[in-house]
Amino acid sequence: LEEYFSLELEMIEGSLYLTGIPMLLDNFCPWFGGLPLYIVRLATEVNWEDEKECFETFARETAQFYSCKETPGVRYDTGQHAAGSDTCADWRHVIEHVVCPAIRKYLLPPKQCLSDRTLVQLANLPDLY
Repeated sequence: LEEYFSLELEMIEGSLYLTGIPMLLDNFCPWFGGLPLYIVRLATEVNWEDEKECFETFARETAQFYSCKETPGVRYDTGQHAAGSDTCADWRHVIEHVVCPAIRKYLLPPKQCLSDRTLVQLANLPDLY
């Protein structure tokens, strides 16, 4: 699990502990309130028998864990990320300075996404000025 998925488990005094989770983006940490459900879904929803399906289902569950859903309750832990700052402003900062630059740097969509209008350029910053 550690080699393929960066999911680290360690046996400490006869008990198995989770000691590391996959890091998808530098400076971005998922909401740890979703960690128990993530572990349960890894155990129940990932097909560990078929290699291709294992990678696919593990990636899907990890993406769900890292995503922000529109569900009631806290989705962004201020103690974990911001320690008393304005949560809304801090979340905007994470999106602007962590998530968007990573999308610009790492997203390599297929060329068909441009022709079928899956992705559409809304503005070009240099052209605005």
